[in-house]
Amino acid sequence: MRLGIPDKRTSLIVFALALTAWVAHFFWVRDFLLFEDDYSHVGRSLNGEWDEIYYLLKWAWEAWPQGRPLHFSLMPVLTGLGMHMGGLPWVYFFGFLFIAGNAALFYVIALKMAPPGPALAGACAFCLFPADTTHAMLTHNMALQASLMFLLAAVYSYLSGKKRISYLLIAGTLICYETAIVPFVAAPLLKSPWNRKTLKELATTAAVVALLMTGHALLRASMHEHRMLELVSNSPWLLAGHVPASMVIGPLTVLKAFILRPGYALSHANAFMAASGLIFAGGLGWALWRLPLPLELKSLSFSALSEKHGLKMQGSLKIPRGLAPGGRLLIAGALALCLAYVLTFTRWPPTSLGGRDTCVHLAATFGASIVITGLVWMILETAGMFRLKLAAAAAVAVYLALLLGFSLAVQKDFVNGSEFQRKLWGEVLQLCPDLEDGTTIFIKENIRTTSDFVIPNAWSVRLVLEQMFQFPKDWTSPPSLFILNEKIIAGIAPDPGGESWTLLIPGEGRETRAVKQGEVIALELNADGLVRLESAEHRPGWEALEGLQVKPEGKASIQSLEKKALYRIMTGRGLR
Repeated sequence: MRLGIPDKRTSLIVFALALTAWVAHFFWVRDFLLFEDDYSHVGRSLNGEWDEIYYLLKWAWEAWPQGRPLHFSLMPVLTGLGMHMGGLPWVYFFGFLFIAGNAALFYVIALKMAPPGPALAGACAFCLFPADTTHAMLTHNMALQASLMFLLAAVYSYLSGKKRISYLLIAGTLICYETAIVPFVAAPLLKSPWNRKTLKELATTAAVVALLMTGHALLRASMHEHRMLELVSNSPWLLAGHVPASMVIGPLTVLKAFILRPGYALSHANAFMAASGLIFAGGLGWALWRLPLPLELKSLSFSALSEKHGLKMQGSLKIPRGLAPGGRLLIAGALALCLAYVLTFTRWPPTSLGGRDTCVHLAATFGASIVITGLVWMILETAGMFRLKLAAAAAVAVYLALLLGFSLAVQKDFVNGSEFQRKLWGEVLQLCPDLEDGTTIFIKENIRTTSDFVIPNAWSVRLVLEQMFQFPKDWTSPPSLFILNEKIIAGIAPDPGGESWTLLIPGEGRETRAVKQGEVIALELNADGLVRLESAEHRPGWEALEGLQVKPEGKASIQSLEKKALYRIMTGRGLR
């Protein structure tokens, strides 16, 4: 049976998916700042200076950082365009386009395998995937989502009979975010019916993916790329053990998210979430009920013979034909879901359900959504046989509405993280107006927030001052701020009596910074907010800086410094 829907209906559904993506992940976008890795990958392009953007592009394709040159090219280009178009919300608009576009592309793919109702439910699950909570991070929605787009485009091409093009498209995941390449192996199972040719096609796609991965790995090794060399230096047998374990742990974590996150939404609900959920559930429930779902029944004959009692029984059982293709989608989706964790050994174990590390589940979005598509198809078909399609459609819609509520709760957490950053940096600038060459600011770690999904004062705080101010070119050690956590404390090399100590900055670059006597500003949180300490000697939590002289407050200098775009965004002076 050939399935299809009119173009007008497709356009309406695509618009509804885009609206869902906007409300779920970007409704409060004007309140967003940057988050965590965004300061490293996006912050340098906020001024929209094309010379700087060209430099970053040149670096990305010459150095191949992490083997992902396209990943590190998209962010500066789209950031520059967005800032020229009107500010930070326009940068986020590009991230929205990736997420909405991927949901729409998944829907079009699902239509090749299932009726429009189940396809719509799968696309909503794709858009609201609860295991990955990084949708609002620019580093993720502009670059990692691009990798998903390559996967989806490759699968669409494969199902359309354009296999060579699909192989070229799936190679794009390797230069963007490589974990999305492996689920493509399951693409032949999305074609119906299954036969001996299916096994041959599975072997072919597996061989193509393995060949592409091998070539990419050899290229990275030949370029002495840091992560590849680190991977080779670690025990390969240990990594080999992580792969099958990840393929079990990862899907179980995703299942856990689908089970628990509706409860999180209920416990954090507010009036806006309730209203959004009701509108969404009403519209989706009506669509699932009204969209065509041809209910075709097939008869399964059975007979039983009891020699002991001399009884013979014959009859037939009618079941929906949709159970078989729906079941095949469950199997195909489950395989793609497991394969999504083959390359996740850098984030072991894949158990995170909140924060930046949930990007480990990115590639699982595809397989999990295929499973939802097949499951909803089977539910609606079975319910239709008993004339309960409306009740089944309502139940599915309410469940997905709860996932929308969870996405809104995550988004609100990012808004709170932005407010925290604005308050923090407002106090820092007020307490530290005397920034000079060599000034190092330390803040005691007790300012960490209780956020479930974002760390407003993550490692990247050390980059913020340079992105807020244009420091004089003759300054050799521009001011920087660090959260005095375990990693920073471990990197401090004291030199009692010396003019400067050495700080080994955590990260791949093994950077060091000279911490000079009398150039340290120590900030601590008390009941009234941040305070600047006159001395860090003999204070709980400051033992690592014993013997290091604190900088006395001097003449204000920041007003004379040239302000960059991030300063205006952070302080609310100008377009956000």
